[in-house]
Order: sequence, then structure tokens, then C-alpha cells
Amino acid sequence: MKRLRPLWIFSFLLLFTILAFALTLAKASLEELTRESVIIAHGRVVGLEARWENPSHTAIETAVRFQVDEYLKGSGPAELEVVQMGGRIGDFGDVVPGTPHLVKGQELVLFLQSNRGKLEIHSIALGCFRVITKEDGSKYVMNDLRNINLVDPETGREIQPEDALTYLPLHTFLSQVRALVEKK
Repeated sequence: MKRLRPLWIFSFLLLFTILAFALTLAKASLEELTRESVIIAHGRVVGLEARWENPSHTAIETAVRFQVDEYLKGSGPAELEVVQMGGRIGDFGDVVPGTPHLVKGQELVLFLQSNRGKLEIHSIALGCFRVITKEDGSKYVMNDLRNINLVDPETGREIQPEDALTYLPLHTFLSQVRALVEKK
């Protein structure tokens, strides 16, 4: 019994550490994301810049420059600034579990909300859909649910990632979003 105790303690600490670095969100349907977003845009990341969120330098945010190819909902300039929590400035890093890792050149469909005059991805990550180009040139969208625990908002039960994953041809996804925008 005493030999099992260190293994049990290690297992508990490992599980706690994994859960501590995950974000828990209530799952939102495509209809909810569409209805609650002020802007929905298809385009590409053209730049990223980490900066201090406040004058006291207690939090970092990353400004994402996003070139818009098409506005599916709302309107605006050819390039948007989308703000994400977290980032890295010199030796200082601010990691927010569940925040999508965006890179320059990445094609995305973003569902954006306005918060204190800044555009942010809906529910930190749920409103970010990556566009993946397959070898044959066909494009698909996929939501990135790494480091996210999803729960059913009605039952409070955890949803398995494979049950929440969106993986659709880009044209199908864009058509569904357009239909939902027109439906309002």
C-alpha cells in the first residue's frame, strides 16, 4: 500500500496540472457564434505584436493584424486589429490556456466580439476556425480545441473533443454562416 501512495500522489498532481492549464468553456453552436458576433471575417493573419495591456505592465496582449478577404457579417476596413490575451515581451510571458496560437500567413474564419472597444475572438477560442488546404487544393475549416474543456451549457456535462470538432469544406462552412447571417 505504501508503494502505491507515491504513484497515486504523482497521478493526482499530473491530472491537476493538466486541468489547470486548460480552459473550460460552454459549447456554442454555429448559430450562437453567428448571432453573438459583431463581425465575422474570412482572411489571413498578416502580423502579430505583443504589447503591454496596461500602463502598470501586469498583463500582455497580442495585437493580430488580420487582412480581410470577405466580411460574412458586419463591415470594416481591409485590415482589422484583433486582440488576444497573452503573449511574450522579452523575458516576460503571459500564457492564457485555450488561446489559439496564430501565426503570420495563417488563413482563418474569425467570429469577433467587441470588448472595451477592441475586437476579440468569440469565447477566446470558439470563434477561431483554421482553414486547412489539402494536397489536392481543397480547403476545409477546423476549430482548434486544444487546451479547452467543453461543457454542455444545459447539462453541465463535459463534451468529448471529437464530438465538438468542426471539420467541413470551406465553401460549405461559409454557406452555412451566410445563411445564418441572413436568417436573423
